Amino acid sequence: MAKEKLITLRRIHQFVETGDKEFKIRQVWADPESDVDVGGGAISPDGRFHVFTDWNNSGDIAVLEVATQKMMRPTGRNSWDPLGGYAMYPKWSPDSKEIAYFWAEGGEKSGLCVIGCDGSNSSILYKDKDWPWIVPHDWSNDGRYILASLSKGRYRIPIRIVLISVVDHSVNVLKILNSKVIGNASEHMELSPDGKYVVYARPPKKDSLKNDIFLFSVEDKNEVPLIEHPAEDFILGWAPDGKWILFASDRTGSVDAWMIPVRDGKPQGPPELIRKGIGEIEPIGFTNNGSFFYGFSDLMQDVYIFKMDPGTGEIISSPKKAALPGEGRNSEPAYSPDGKHMVYTRIPMSDNRPNSLCIYSLETGEERKYPLKVEVVNPKWARDGHTIFLTGKYEFHHFGLYKVDVQTGTLTPISTDKPRDIAFGSFFIGSFHDGKSFIYQHINVKSNLTRLFMRSFEDGTEKEIYRFPHRLGLNASLSPDGQWLAFVSREKKRTLRIMPATGGEPRELYKFEHFGGHPTALAWSADGKYILFSLSERKRGLPTSIWRIPIAGGEPQDLGFEMKFFDNISAHPDGQHFAFSSYGTEYRPSEVWVMENFLPENKIEKE
Repeated sequence: MAKEKLITLRRIHQFVETGDKEFKIRQVWADPESDVDVGGGAISPDGRFHVFTDWNNSGDIAVLEVATQKMMRPTGRNSWDPLGGYAMYPKWSPDSKEIAYFWAEGGEKSGLCVIGCDGSNSSILYKDKDWPWIVPHDWSNDGRYILASLSKGRYRIPIRIVLISVVDHSVNVLKILNSKVIGNASEHMELSPDGKYVVYARPPKKDSLKNDIFLFSVEDKNEVPLIEHPAEDFILGWAPDGKWILFASDRTGSVDAWMIPVRDGKPQGPPELIRKGIGEIEPIGFTNNGSFFYGFSDLMQDVYIFKMDPGTGEIISSPKKAALPGEGRNSEPAYSPDGKHMVYTRIPMSDNRPNSLCIYSLETGEERKYPLKVEVVNPKWARDGHTIFLTGKYEFHHFGLYKVDVQTGTLTPISTDKPRDIAFGSFFIGSFHDGKSFIYQHINVKSNLTRLFMRSFEDGTEKEIYRFPHRLGLNASLSPDGQWLAFVSREKKRTLRIMPATGGEPRELYKFEHFGGHPTALAWSADGKYILFSLSERKRGLPTSIWRIPIAGGEPQDLGFEMKFFDNISAHPDGQHFAFSSYGTEYRPSEVWVMENFLPENKIEKE
């Protein structure tokens, strides 16, 4: 009994003695306006502020004061840039007073920018017309340099790892990565606190589908492996004392947090498991006291089906989730011309591979899955039902046109010519009934131009049928009879128009305000008399509704239900059923968490 009491007293004493030094993980913030998965975010070294990209209101950086939850906007911008520019990869200076970030696609304003947390001293630090995509990764502890990577486009190789001087804007090229980095690992590199080393992840071999972690000497420009393992590993952060590197790995079957001791650019022991099942998190950074902040977003996208009276627009049955395999990862549904099948895309469990094309039989419940070598975007059926056309994203940066044989799953490029101006890419819209030609759009970032083309399948001849003096947010849909083209463009307001499919002057149907930066879903009714489109209203916040408007003109009709984001809409040939993909009636907003008191104190010295 005495021994048991002593043990109990010792445990109480240890608890009181450690106090706030106990290892813990807690949520700091949850907000639907912050998407920590796109473009990242960063915690200030003093732990006071979190900076991120506000994708719903402006596409610009926003700063949250963690203690008060007060939101600040250093640039003063509360709406989207008219040129379609947006901010990504914000990083704090070591004194927590300045923010470096990449302003993308904003014409002459594109480049590596620096601004004070209070909005002062805004400037473009560096821009490069040959290497326009600039990702700031870290500041040196003396505030004199910014570690960055340069490339021709996001995820595009080769990648230049550089140090950019904050003082004279000079560039020191450290290394060129020629291997395709898996997932978003190319967006996470860090300097050691002493500025002597860079840590990053890359595939160990050319055709590898996983990353290892490497250390690179700034002075000697030598690379040494830090983590070599058959699993997928990626960087989370370098501890402020410089003695530990935190990383994530799926080597146990789940994504866990691990640490490895380092000194003088070399590992000092095996990795240690810190937190099992931490998940696919987005690192936000260490604070000076050793706390590690990270983001988490658990969005579940599924296919939903609703039934509507085609005459009155009355909803007969509310949207219900389709009973498809791979729940939570399905999107972009499209009914086949005979109404017996549905094609859709499925997001992989890991971002190491592109998504899959899936075809589901509505009669038998059988699914056929086609893993392709391209990222599938917006699949469309040919009128004969034997072919699926799609936009394919390849090499992580360019969009091209492809077709897939429904029976064999064979993927074939529609055209083999070089992409026009290699600026952004081509997007398939629809094919005509005769099967001889199709319509596609081409977006050119450099010229800030979007053009619509009609192209022959047989000989590749084409003609331009329309052009727009902007490049983002164009959604287009070909009518069931192939006679009309409907599209929504972003100007000061979003504008829904229709035009003859072979060319002609567009007619405006409806102009509307759309809250947020996501696209407008668009589809024709089966009889071709109405156009259905999604709409986000500022007064409703994030929920999105579906409306329809007669092509003859008139007021739009709200169909009377709300969801969290519509990816696209497809009308069944029976005229009553409609499919779309969404995050559902509610989705989990982005969350910011902190992991505290997990760094060993002087562990290397004790060993």
